[in-house]
Amino acid sequence: MKKVLLLLSFIACCMTANAIDWGYYASLRMNSFYLIQDEDFMTNQTSGFDNDTRVSFDGGLQGNSRIGLTVNEKAYSGKFEAGISDYGVSLRQLYVTYVRDEYSLLIGKTYTGFSELTSQVYGSDNGLIGSGLFYTGRVAQVKVSREVDGYNAYAAFLQPRHDDGDRHIFIPRLNVGIKFDRDNINYHFTSGLSYESFDKDISANEGDILSYVLSATAKTQVNDIGVKAQVNFGQNVKNYGISCFGEEIYPKTSKNDNSFEDVMTLAGYLELSKNNFNVALAYMQNESDALKDADGKLTIYANFKHNLWENLFISPEVGMIDHMENGNGVKEGTEIYFGAKLQADI
Repeated sequence: MKKVLLLLSFIACCMTANAIDWGYYASLRMNSFYLIQDEDFMTNQTSGFDNDTRVSFDGGLQGNSRIGLTVNEKAYSGKFEAGISDYGVSLRQLYVTYVRDEYSLLIGKTYTGFSELTSQVYGSDNGLIGSGLFYTGRVAQVKVSREVDGYNAYAAFLQPRHDDGDRHIFIPRLNVGIKFDRDNINYHFTSGLSYESFDKDISANEGDILSYVLSATAKTQVNDIGVKAQVNFGQNVKNYGISCFGEEIYPKTSKNDNSFEDVMTLAGYLELSKNNFNVALAYMQNESDALKDADGKLTIYANFKHNLWENLFISPEVGMIDHMENGNGVKEGTEIYFGAKLQADI
């Protein structure tokens, strides 16, 4: 923590000396939640517990508490953001953006095009990650954007996910998308592509894996109700880096069959908002020829954000996660949670 503060102080002094506009911010986040897991969940998704309904309580400092520094100059801007938790300090964002006319070039670590989070606060502001939202997290990247007549198009090369030396990466992770407004609706279309190959000379596996990801998000205001919806589809999305349940797929290892079954993922969510009250419904499912049935997951929640003091907020939330049945028809149970998040912003 001392190192982070010293680094921020040093950068701030340097920027002040060069008359560069800069700013700082911080956000402290804590939560407390009860979690109820039913018998099917305890029986089929846990080990070492009795097969009875379990009630647990957890809370504390969230891992996405943060402190950051922003830099703005005529030709460029930048951000440094560190995450602070009980386990230490981590880098969340560090990037610089250069601007010339309608073009911009971003270099560093930040969010990708797959980052349309919702208001869900459970799970340290989970935002429906792995439940309906397609999300890659913050990734090191080189991104080129162009904004003309209200259309913001971008293309980015993302840091490869695998560096364990057991595969060839022919197409690194690409992320291409566009944002624009039309008839009071904000649209965001984004896509991802990667292609990697396992080599039997350097890996226990052999075969090729093509991953592609498609996502469409729309936001609008209907009377005094905010509406946000996202629809997603992809093949082998977890290999690309999308957070979702299930495992990455690998080629089968046998003398006669080096093929594997692709995993197709369908997901989406709908969130409605009014006067700081939010309610959402989300669904995600995986399908594969290796599975007897689709493996689905349904999530619903409702929360409310209340201002306790200047820049101090509390967000009570209640929700349910229905893990439905897995690909072999086994009931995976249901989780019900309720609690609140406390957030102080500076």
